[in-house]
This record gives sequence, structure tokens and C-alpha cells, in this order.
Amino acid sequence: MTSFWILITALLALALLFIILPLRRHLTTRSDYTVLILLCGLITCVALGFYLKQGSSTALYQTIALQQRAASLQVLLQEINHDPQKAIAMMKAYLQNKPNDKHGWYLLSKLYKSVGDSKEAQAAFKKSRGA
Repeated sequence: MTSFWILITALLALALLFIILPLRRHLTTRSDYTVLILLCGLITCVALGFYLKQGSSTALYQTIALQQRAASLQVLLQEINHDPQKAIAMMKAYLQNKPNDKHGWYLLSKLYKSVGDSKEAQAAFKKSRGA
């Protein structure tokens, strides 16, 4: 990560040189230099702010993760093929590995309720409240 910031600093310095060098010939007073320095500071702040808002890789990785999750959910829905019994079996297998997942128990209770198994639905719902 440090090498990234060094590279960004070097590129920013190069960009500022492309601004400063052509304007240097036209600077005559001390206030002209002050304005140039303030302009360079403003450009630096805007570039850094834009990167932090739009260019961070965190947002990109989150988007990719969401797309992968959506794709895996599509595959899962095709496997289930609108069969609640398959969904119940898959949820039970999931809950064997993660028995403290309250949301999983709640979903299992909803699946049992959808097939009319009130007793199992109530048991799963109790686990969702106390898991």
C-alpha cells in the first residue's frame, strides 16, 4: 500500500510540474507565486478527495462480491427449482454447520410454514429466537 501512495505522490508532482513550468514564465510578482501555490494545493486536495470518494478499490471489491453472491444465488435457485423440500434440506444442512445462525433458523421456520408443517416451523422459530 505504501508503494501505491508513493506512486500517486510522484504522479501528482509530475502533473503539478506540467502546470507550474509553463506558467513560471508569466509570474512576475510575489502574489502570482502565492496564487500558483494555492492553485497547486487546491488541485492536490481535489484529486485526493476525488480518489477517496470515487476511486477507492474497496467499493469495487464490494461490487464484485455482490455480483458473485448474486450469481451463486441464481445457481442455488435453479438447484432448488421452486421445490420447498429441497430448500428445507439445504437449509438444514447449512444449519448443521452454523447452528447459531438466527436468520437461518428463521428462514427454515418460514420454509416449514410454507409447506404446512407448523410443528417444525414453531421449533425452528424458537431456535431463531434463542439461538
